[in-house]
Amino acid sequence: MFSSLALLFLIRPDFYFSMYVFQGFACLPWCSCYRYYIINEFKNWTEAQNYCRKYYYDLATFDNKEEHDQVVQTLRSGGFTGSVWIGLYDDRYSWRWSNSKKNMTYTNWAGNEPNNYQSKEACAIFTKRGDWADVPCENPFFFLCYNGN
Repeated sequence: MFSSLALLFLIRPDFYFSMYVFQGFACLPWCSCYRYYIINEFKNWTEAQNYCRKYYYDLATFDNKEEHDQVVQTLRSGGFTGSVWIGLYDDRYSWRWSNSKKNMTYTNWAGNEPNNYQSKEACAIFTKRGDWADVPCENPFFFLCYNGN
């Protein structure tokens, strides 16, 4: 079994429900289902992305503030206090989500981020504060994968 903690979000516009899930769930017809997994293994960004794509779908992405805030709230209520890789990277021209070639529309950068310190920071982490920071892609972090439909 994988060393991960699964978080399930059943989402519809007027209702949020979250819970910890360790294996299996059923999607109801009136909602979209998202499973987020904290993988408790240190990997660089590329290794983390490869792992997520092999076992889940991809590194976590966020389309809007509501989705992002729900993940923050669930991580905090579960006692998670670390930083994790998310699927955000700089392709030299703009920041993009790893599951799409589109520019991102929602951002939650920490103050003074992204700063590309010493021109070596092209990947993003979800910090323990719930905001984002750019860091070198070679750094090791736990990571957040997701499945969704």
